[in-house]
Amino acid sequence: MFSPFQPFTEIPEPFAIGLKPIDPNSWIYQNSDFLNYQNQKMELYASNFDQVFMATPDSVDAQMEAEDLVKTSFIEQNPLAQDVSDLPPLARAALNTQDDLVLMRKTADGWNLVAGSVCFPAHWTLSEKFNRPLEAIHGPVPMSAKMHQRISRIFDALQPSVPVWRENWSLDSDNDLRKVKSEHDTKHDTSSKLESFYLRTEYQTLHKLPVSGDVLFTIGTYTEHLRDIAQLPQGREMLSRFKKQVIELSEDEASYKGLKHCRQSLIDWLSSKIES
Repeated sequence: MFSPFQPFTEIPEPFAIGLKPIDPNSWIYQNSDFLNYQNQKMELYASNFDQVFMATPDSVDAQMEAEDLVKTSFIEQNPLAQDVSDLPPLARAALNTQDDLVLMRKTADGWNLVAGSVCFPAHWTLSEKFNRPLEAIHGPVPMSAKMHQRISRIFDALQPSVPVWRENWSLDSDNDLRKVKSEHDTKHDTSSKLESFYLRTEYQTLHKLPVSGDVLFTIGTYTEHLRDIAQLPQGREMLSRFKKQVIELSEDEASYKGLKHCRQSLIDWLSSKIES
């Protein structure tokens, strides 16, 4: 399936919204590793379903609407390995994509997370985000009140015919897709051999559902070894952009990214690969 997003050809700006329109007929990305993602989801559904799926009772209709949207776009290409008709609609839909799926709803408190199938969180837990508004969800992120307001206005202004996408990145010591961590746990620091680390990027889309008015938020997670990126034909250019961003992070942003104690070492390592 064609997608304008190709992991690691661009490194997104840190802590920038950076939304871009995407073809409404081609808005979910899949690579050759799809079955690995699907198998991991099936295992988590079997062993920890209450941790990876949560939903308010009044979100079922919107879940069905989101499932229909995913079916229209994607599901025919990925038949399930077994019957999952007894699962909630959003959970079924998530098994047919590599992405985690989240439903956001406008309430008196703002945009709340009312349903989610999240198997591959990046250092957070669904339980701490569930049924909370955007500002609380983004609580650990170093973000200004003005930025929170801007994000809420973007959600308000979304149109069903114009889904949008953005990227996010982090650095991890391994390529495990599932990174569960409480928002109260501040220990996330990459400190050992930098060449062994992985760049984790997220392909995120926002799609306003026309009937419910809820927003389907999708999170596609991909990992790539830093050493492998350095070997790509465009590797030096990619690492140059990455280095620029690492340099420009504020102290709070670097700490949030887990780079508080190793930023200079990372910059030095990137420089050595860019200049070699």
